[in-house]
Amino acid sequence: MLTIVSPWYGPDTRGGAETQARSLAQALHAQGVAVRVWASTGRDSFSPGDDQHYPPGDGELDGIPLWRFRPNASDERGVPHFFRQHPQLLPPLERFTIHELRLLGTLLSSDELYAAILRERAHSRFVFVPYPFPTSFWGSLIAPESSYLLPCLHDEPYARYSTYRYMFHQVRGVLANSHAEAELARQLYNLPAERVCVAGEGIDLTPRGDGDAFRQKLPFLTGDPSALLRAGRRRETRVDSLQYSVGSLQRNDHEVSTANPSTSLRAGCQLPTVSESPTPYLLFYAGRRDESKNIPLLVSYVREYWARRGTPLLLLLAGQGKPDFGFGIADFGLADNTIRNPKSKIQNVIDLGFLDEQTKHDAYAAADLFVQPSLHESFSIVLMEAWLQGTPALVHGDCAVTADHARRSGGGLAFRSFGEFAAALDLLLPRPELRQELGARGQAYVLDTCRWDEVARKTAAFVLGEG
Repeated sequence: MLTIVSPWYGPDTRGGAETQARSLAQALHAQGVAVRVWASTGRDSFSPGDDQHYPPGDGELDGIPLWRFRPNASDERGVPHFFRQHPQLLPPLERFTIHELRLLGTLLSSDELYAAILRERAHSRFVFVPYPFPTSFWGSLIAPESSYLLPCLHDEPYARYSTYRYMFHQVRGVLANSHAEAELARQLYNLPAERVCVAGEGIDLTPRGDGDAFRQKLPFLTGDPSALLRAGRRRETRVDSLQYSVGSLQRNDHEVSTANPSTSLRAGCQLPTVSESPTPYLLFYAGRRDESKNIPLLVSYVREYWARRGTPLLLLLAGQGKPDFGFGIADFGLADNTIRNPKSKIQNVIDLGFLDEQTKHDAYAAADLFVQPSLHESFSIVLMEAWLQGTPALVHGDCAVTADHARRSGGGLAFRSFGEFAAALDLLLPRPELRQELGARGQAYVLDTCRWDEVARKTAAFVLGEG
């Protein structure tokens, strides 16, 4: 029996790790693996007050057995009350700092879960997802010889806590979503190679986007774009409302000179002339629109590139909820064809809000480039979805995972500075045949590496020893 343990799980549950857990359970079940899921009665991490969203107890979802446990608070130290009755199961608490334990104490925990793991530890292998939560930390330490982590690991300060270092050393194995995540786990925790398996992550490979249909929904993509992009070409600009203002961009040999936009970005690399097409080029991003995904930096780079080049260019953002930048941008309602906040200073960045699945894939297909500026990813589903539609990508070079995907696939370029970002646009925007080639490489990579049946096979082989 393989038991997936997740803080949240269900049809109303949002979150990348939670979505991955559900898709993995479905893929394992389709492969004939005996799998079940244990998750809390809560909705998701975005609904902290909704911890009774689902009824407790046994049930079923997608034909898979599902047991829901009730959350409860830990003691003042951050230690679950369960361990008062089972002190022999406690890890050496003196090895952990107070603030590390207290952090665990603020996150979702459940004595019901820990008791169930203790009862079943001889009869099941457990896969805990993701790594930072008490359900994974305390749960895996109750049955370390039967426990595996699906950590969704990022290079972040939490990953270096002594609590998590101890947990990674105790469990039997680690399932990584990407080669770069596996390398990070080996480096951070000095794990032997045989204890880390790159099972990968799958996506739905069936969607087919219609780029032309998407473009027809956006009236500002037809005719003279100056109605929207009214500021025109400027040699220098200052975006007062951005945290990353132009003045904060350090000038070095990678930077574009504002005095002469045609100067080379690197020695011996002459800038091509970008076509002054009446239809703006489209850059697209899908996901959370906030600082955690580096979106303010992306907005400032796009704004600065447009100001220096005068190239008709739009950055379209899409995702659930409202963007949280600390500055205003225009947003467009696809349902009523209305641009709201049209007098925003950020005129070439438009937020589309939530898009249904088909419209999102249409947007991927319509984009000239997909941009993923995030620094913290363990896989990046949106990058794979964009590549599936044959759209080339720009990723941040300081994100090991997405930069490694770009290198392995040949489906995109990486940037670490504004100069490199501008160089990538100068190279790709006027060359549709090059964009098409990179997009085709990305698509081939996704079709080869993102199959859920193969992910399930690797997972079962690693966790259950089934070839």
